[in-house]
Amino acid sequence: MIIQNQTEGIHSGADKIYATLGNFQILEKMMPEQVQNWKATDEHCEFTVSGMASFQMDIVEKVADSKIVFRMTNDKNIPILLSFDINKTGETCRLDVTIDAEVPLFLQSVIKNPLQKVADTLGEKIKNYTEQQ
Repeated sequence: MIIQNQTEGIHSGADKIYATLGNFQILEKMMPEQVQNWKATDEHCEFTVSGMASFQMDIVEKVADSKIVFRMTNDKNIPILLSFDINKTGETCRLDVTIDAEVPLFLQSVIKNPLQKVADTLGEKIKNYTEQQ
């Protein structure tokens, strides 16, 4: 199942957005309020989502100032990739957030809206944070 969000018109440089995404200490601030117990190093973090699951997240791909991909594993054995693509569009940037989750068909209707909310929240919070820095 693929969930996407496009956040347009970010008045910040691609380098600043990339640096924000690549820093787990800052990325914690971008997470929805249901994310708790955040523990992070430079390349790895662990957290729980209230009422859902425990997650581990690792950076698996970086392309300077344009893309970061995280692999998320969890106690439900549902593989998830979280990708951020940064696109310079004139004076602003567009951030594409993609969640690719191998969710069993019978769970997709239950999990689709919460995952969409995560993608939307991440896009908006990253926009707001990078524009204020």
